Amino acid sequence: DFDNRLQHEGVTCAACHYRDGKIVGVLGNTRAPHEVQKLKDPNQVCVRCHVVEGERWDTFFRFPPCGTVAEIRSSEKDHSAVSDNTAGLSSEGRGNSGEVSAHELSSLGCVQCHMPLLERPLVAGGEVHETRQHLWRGGHDPEMVKKALSINFNEHRITGGKAAIGKRMFSLMITNTGAAHYVPTGTPDRHLTVRFRLIDAQGKVLEEQTHTIRRTVMWRPFIVDLRDTRLQRWIPRYYAFEIEANSRAVKVEALVKYHLLDEARRKRIGYENKTPVSYEVFRKQVSLLLK
Repeated sequence: DFDNRLQHEGVTCAACHYRDGKIVGVLGNTRAPHEVQKLKDPNQVCVRCHVVEGERWDTFFRFPPCGTVAEIRSSEKDHSAVSDNTAGLSSEGRGNSGEVSAHELSSLGCVQCHMPLLERPLVAGGEVHETRQHLWRGGHDPEMVKKALSINFNEHRITGGKAAIGKRMFSLMITNTGAAHYVPTGTPDRHLTVRFRLIDAQGKVLEEQTHTIRRTVMWRPFIVDLRDTRLQRWIPRYYAFEIEANSRAVKVEALVKYHLLDEARRKRIGYENKTPVSYEVFRKQVSLLLK
């Protein structure tokens, strides 16, 4: 029943609220002039697209790029196996968006996070109900992303060894404390960058170091996860930056940015965006003149 006129409409009301000839929703109001099916859990509409099915051998021909439910389950498993004292020892991402089944939907928390609760009439002059805002806050909402991340940038004392003499060490710790799934999630184009800069008295950048947090996927001839360094929940990630004590720099800067689209891909597809495809989620400068 493909209709090419609908191809560019994206995710509309019907994508979530129409199924098997019935309108589905959390109220189940039978006074409507059409059949209505009440959802047992509102997260049912989320897993319809955001779960990775693994019932057949050709899963990796078919899996969606956003296997969010698998990420939630993976984060739960990793956190249960790691104590609070040792969780921060991870330096690289673990796991991938593999096969998973969606059970106990209420524990996923999809609508609770991405659709804020409020009371309002569904139509003008109608009965007031407890319902949810259809905002689907996520990667396009900078404040939402900032709330998901806890970031600290500080100097650390270097002890022992000749190699440490005459050097200063700064480290950035970034932790996904607010999202049950990986950060970033969604299309693999989305990624985070962690950038360190050494800046002199004139504001010139003397040295720069960049780290990328992303999921790398091979799309042809098979769809396969090659590498995944995204942030799982509760597992801190550390990045270090060494500075020579005799450097001409007067300050060091740490900058974390969220990218909705890779700049190289944006140019390749000729996308003329009207809004930025990246934004800052953290920036801090530390003076090197004060020890």
